[in-house]
Parts: sequence; structure tokens; C-alpha cells
Amino acid sequence: MPPPNAFGWNNSTVTVSFSCIPGAAPIQTCPSPVQVSAEGSNHVVSGTAVDTANNTATASDTVNLDLTPPVVTINSPANNSSVATPYVVVTGTMTDALSGPGSVNCNGVPATLSGTNFSCTVQLSSVSNSITAMGSDLAGNTASATVTVGVSMVAPTSLTITPGPATIMMGQTQSFAAVDQSGTRRPDATWSVSDSSIASFVSGSPNTLLGDTAGQVTLTATIGTASAQTQVTVTATAPTVGTVLWTAPQVPGFTTYHVAQAVPTANGPDLYSLSRDSSNDVLIQALKSDGELLWQTTINGSQYTNCCAGIPDGYGGLVLVAQNVMFDLDGATSSQKWQYTAQGSYFFNNALAVGFDGTIWGIELACVDNAGTNTVVDCLDAIDGTTGTLKSQVQLPGSTYYDQSTCAESEATRGYYTPPIIAPDG
Repeated sequence: MPPPNAFGWNNSTVTVSFSCIPGAAPIQTCPSPVQVSAEGSNHVVSGTAVDTANNTATASDTVNLDLTPPVVTINSPANNSSVATPYVVVTGTMTDALSGPGSVNCNGVPATLSGTNFSCTVQLSSVSNSITAMGSDLAGNTASATVTVGVSMVAPTSLTITPGPATIMMGQTQSFAAVDQSGTRRPDATWSVSDSSIASFVSGSPNTLLGDTAGQVTLTATIGTASAQTQVTVTATAPTVGTVLWTAPQVPGFTTYHVAQAVPTANGPDLYSLSRDSSNDVLIQALKSDGELLWQTTINGSQYTNCCAGIPDGYGGLVLVAQNVMFDLDGATSSQKWQYTAQGSYFFNNALAVGFDGTIWGIELACVDNAGTNTVVDCLDAIDGTTGTLKSQVQLPGSTYYDQSTCAESEATRGYYTPPIIAPDG
């Protein structure tokens, strides 16, 4: 005792006890408990029971014992360094000489662990941020490393607060974000509230308000000479059904045409909003469920024709389809993770689905051209959701091209595709 964990390891002294059950003759000697305190793998502990007729029986158990915590090191960012983004990518190593690396998280956000190397993305919330990487080996021993990271960004010309306005109940909290003229979230904003007896800031979270008593306050965010305000209403009772709890400010010139629920992750958004302007540029906003804006980015409509249909990927990000390309945006940073170009003519814009394993399914038109037969074949593509590589391609019933000689022009018939439906078996 205690029993090993799911990986077969213990991280404290183990006592192996024996139970002796007599046969025809009474037990004469039964092995005493054996305590294992030396680290190592595959410790074999044996004990032999003897009855009064000198019959013997032997039993053994194998113990894997690791008492030493791993070594966690943050390689980047350097301690007391500064970044010019509202997030930071943390990289480092975790080594363990016995049971081996198990898992790492950064401020509670699960890290990607490859061998002894880890990486994770942490959203920043203030001018000075403490980031702790906590590592656990397979035996359950833990260790950590901490760095302090500052935010140093170019002074904004204007600010907007999201969400705004907002309504919260007494005892409820609400986080806000200051966004500059480029749509970048600004963790370096200074926050103030007009009446701290009605709503006050949560300790350790300078952009989060707690509703204290019923009333209304003005929330102000300031960076240098730029500032923004919004109204926050605190209610004593639960809002009635249909009450607007928060509003994401509309960007001038853009009209929202699609909202998609994200796959929840520790440091990603809960939903995406897609809007389009008269130039066919597409504005994508990543928001938390309470209306706080994590990021926004604009897709150039002249670069990506017929952009964009969107569907959440299986990892917190957003898959977008333009005319002949499909690409994936990271949920935490908005950076493009991969891009896949159609082998045929173009994608059928809204025929998208995500499988249980994260595979992206889409309809690619004219992926096969049967030369000389005046027919083309459309395909159902299966694309790896993590790398953007084509996993498989299944041909669909083809469309037929035909000529109307009297009109001297070619026409084509093609069916209308709906989004694929994922079967229970994937």
C-alpha cells in the first residue's frame, strides 16, 4: 500500500503485505510486510509461506517507485521580459530520470508535450503577468517554474470596451476587454469604476468586476491619452428571459452574417462572429461566453475569393473556406495553423463538417476530370484537423457537361450539396 497509479507508479514509500490462507495444514510462518523505500523500477518483492507440513507457497509483487520531482524549465519568454501581444507562447522543458514526463500546464492551460519539450499559449490580463509552468511526472510528482512577463505595446489612438454595455447580478462577476483601433485586445489598460460600492474589481484580475449592490456604474479603460467607457448594470434579482446581458460592439461597415460556437478550451473563445463589409472583407471576432473579446482579425476578400464559410475545428479554432482554399485559425492567437488548396476547381462553400476525431470533411467540386467524356467528378475530402493534410478523398456521383449546339455554349448540371452528416462510428 498504497496501490500504484494508472501508470503503474508510486511516489511514496510502499508497503507490500502478504495474506496467507491455510490448506490442509495450519500456517506455520507467514511473510512479514516489506517496506520499499528505494527508488527504481521493477522492484520484485517476494514472500514465502510455510505450513506445519513444510509445504510452501510463494507470491511476489512488482513495485515502481519514483520519489523525485521532475525538473521544469521555462526557456521562453525570459523572466522580466516584455511582449507586444495580448498573449505569450511559453516554451520549455520537463525532464524526469525515472518515471518520465507526464503532463504540463501553464497557468492552468494544458501544454503540448513532445518528449521533454512543452509549449502553451497564455492570455495576458495586465501590464505585469506571472506565468507558472506546472509539470507532473508519470508517478505524480510535481514541480514548477515561474516567470514574470510584461506587456509593452504601441500606444493606441482609440479604445473600445467589450462587452458593453453589460448586465450582471449581485455576486456575479464579469470580465471586460479593452480593444484598440486595430481590434487588438489590450491587457495593458488601466481600469476604473465610478462607484466601487456597486461594483468592484476582483483581486488579481484588474479587468473583472463583481456586482456588490444593485445600481449602475460607468466602467473606464485608459491607455495613455486614449480611453473608453461603458455602462454596467447590477441587478438584485435574476434578469427576465430576453434581457440583453451583454453586447459586442459592432465594427462600422461590417454586418454579421454567421455566429458559430467554438469547441471549449482553457484559453480559447466560446464563440466566433463572422461579419462582412461592402468590399467582401470578412471580420472574425473570437469572444468568451460573457462577451469578452479575445481577438479579432480581418480576412482580405480580394485575396480569398468568396470568403468565408466557417465551422469550429475540434481544437478550439475556426476552419474557414474560401473559393479554392480551406484554412484553420488558432483559437488562442488567431494565427493561421494550416492551409489546404483544392486540387479541383473549388470547395462547395457551406458543405462542411467536423468529425469526432477532428477530421474536417468538405465537398471539393471537379476534383477529377475525365478527359474525353465530358464529365467531372466531385469529391468528399477528409482533411487532418491538426495538419491540414488530405487524409482521404472519395469520389461522388459525377455531373455531366453537355453542349447545346444551337446556342453554341456549354452548360453543366451539378447537384446541390448539404453539409456532411457524421455517423456515430465516425
